[in-house]
Order: sequence, then C-alpha cells, then structure tokens
Amino acid sequence: MKLLFASSALVFISVTAFGMQVPSPEDFFARGRNEVIVRVGGVPITTGAVIRLGLPMFVRLQRTRLAGLQSKQWSDKLEQQYRLQWDFAFRQTLVRAIEDELFYAIALKQKLQAFPSMLEKRTEQQISRMGGEDVLKEHGITHAEVEESARRELLIETVQHTQKPPVLPAGPAEAHKFFQEHTADFTLDSEGYRARMIVLPRLDKDGISNMVTVQEIKSKIKTVDDFDLLARQKSQHPSRNSGGLLQKVIADGYQFDVITNKDVPPFFQDFLKNLKDGEVGGPLEAENSIYLVLIEKHFPPGLLSESDFLDGIIKYLTQLSEQKALEDWVIKLSKDQGITDTQGNTVDILELMKINIEGNN
Repeated sequence: MKLLFASSALVFISVTAFGMQVPSPEDFFARGRNEVIVRVGGVPITTGAVIRLGLPMFVRLQRTRLAGLQSKQWSDKLEQQYRLQWDFAFRQTLVRAIEDELFYAIALKQKLQAFPSMLEKRTEQQISRMGGEDVLKEHGITHAEVEESARRELLIETVQHTQKPPVLPAGPAEAHKFFQEHTADFTLDSEGYRARMIVLPRLDKDGISNMVTVQEIKSKIKTVDDFDLLARQKSQHPSRNSGGLLQKVIADGYQFDVITNKDVPPFFQDFLKNLKDGEVGGPLEAENSIYLVLIEKHFPPGLLSESDFLDGIIKYLTQLSEQKALEDWVIKLSKDQGITDTQGNTVDILELMKINIEGNN
C-alpha cells in the first residue's frame, strides 16, 4: 500500500457505490441552493446544506485544480484523480449531513439549547474553517446560515457526547497481540522516516506564485509543534488534519506513520534522505506544488520497536470499537427515521458509509 503524490493529493480514493449517482462538481455547484438530495425522516438535506458542511474540502479541491489549469501542467491523470477525490468528498459530506440530521432530531425532541457565548465562538470558528468571509460571499453563504449551522453543530455534539454507546478502551494486551499478528507490516526493508509536510499549490487563485508564502511559513517553524500547527492552518493537503504527518494504511486500516522510499516518488527520495532528524527541508517545487518537509525521526531497516507504536495501536483499537458502536447507532436511527432519495426510494445508510480510502501506486 503506497502513498500517492499527484499535485497536492497524497491519497487515491476509491468509493463503494450506493445506488445514487454522484453529481459532477460542475453540475453540483450549478444547482439551486434549495435542491433536495435526500430526505431524513422527511426532512430534506439540500445542496446548500452539503456545500456549507463540505466547503473547506470543496474549496481546496477547486483551488488545486485551478492552479494546475493556470500553470498548464494539469494532465488527464490529475483530472481523473480530482474527479475521484470530488466523488469521495461529496459522499463523505453527505454521510456527515445525514448523521447530523439523525442526531439533530434527537436534540429537537429533547429540546436542547445552545449557550449564546458558545454559539458566538463556534460561529467564528466555522467562518474561519470555511475559509473566511470572502469564501462565504463567493458561495452565497450568509452569516445567519453559518450561525444556524453552528447552533446545530453544538446540539449534535451534545447528543453524541452524552448519549453515545459506551465502549471499553483497548489495553496493552490487545495492542501487543495486534503488533505480533502484523509484524510483517512493522518490518522495514529499507530506511524509514517519520515525516510531516506542508503543501501549497505552485500558484494561488490569482495565478501568483506561492513561493514567498511558503518561505514565510518556513521562517515561523522552530519546533515540531510549530510545524504541526502551521500544517493544520496553511497546508492545502489532506494530511493537514494530522498536522502534516505522512501516513499509510496497513494492517486492517491502521494509520502507520513510518514511510520508506518506496512510498514516495523519486523526486522526494533524495530530499528525505538528506534531511537530519528535526530538520525542515524546502521549499521544494514539484508536480505543480510547493513542499516543506520535516523529518522527525529516521528508522533503520528491520522490525520496528513495539514500544514506539504501543500507544498509537491502543488508540487505534479503541477508535475501531467506538466507530463500530457509532455506526451501529446510526444504522438503528436511520431505520427508525428512514432515508429516501428524491424519487422516494430508500437509501441504505450502511452502503453509503462504506467509503474506502486506500493507497495506490
């Protein structure tokens, strides 16, 4: 299973179909804001609701594509990958919108309320997360809509935190068993690295080079924590959600944070090899993007130390149990309330939730 570098896309997406055609980005954004996509318990989920919820992902995809087209380096392969990522982003956002509506129905039934101070803060956070006031105006999203979205989000979180099914956390024994069963996955056939990266398109939305911006970001990095924070704030790559940490999926879905040369393209191999632990490399311009990379630690070939991964495995196994409990809860709620498409046909939430992300050459 490999990491894929293509423009600013590291992960190749494949998605399980669920019987409903995903609109192209051109078709989706040309639709009216109130066009219904599905209904949950009779309540419509509209185009506008999905746009608000998925705006950060949608904007990053669009800007990456626009920069590539402007630079005339956008290939058919990159266009195909863009379409696949759009497909994933749309489905993921629609799943989230359906889940939110299921939980929001519980909040309404129980007459939960959001505190004004928390609502104000969450509204500001949502505006920032969406990309700021200019992005909202560009997509016709009003402040009142964001505030209502923030109110719903707070109530949904309250339901999830107070009423989610209880799950026992995994322990060292379960983690040890997992490691022993997957020693091949934790064995390196060449030198490995724990690395983070920050990625920006080569050109910004106005067609101006982002090189100066990347250099300014680099000047602010003194520690791993600095890099983590700036990756979350500035990077235009999906790895931003983990502070730029490069990961690959191994062993039944475990996010493994040690990579080797076979996981990265040739232009990255010498770049990583020449960096010392704690060193930030770049800016490196390649494949229509600009990269900053931090090497946290080098690992020699051979079986990795179990102790280095024990905490991560415990967290992963606990998350698996929590995810399974949450999925079971959502499936039960969906059967109770019912999900239908615009033709009145039942939408199977279980099929909709089967979104697979896997590395690819």
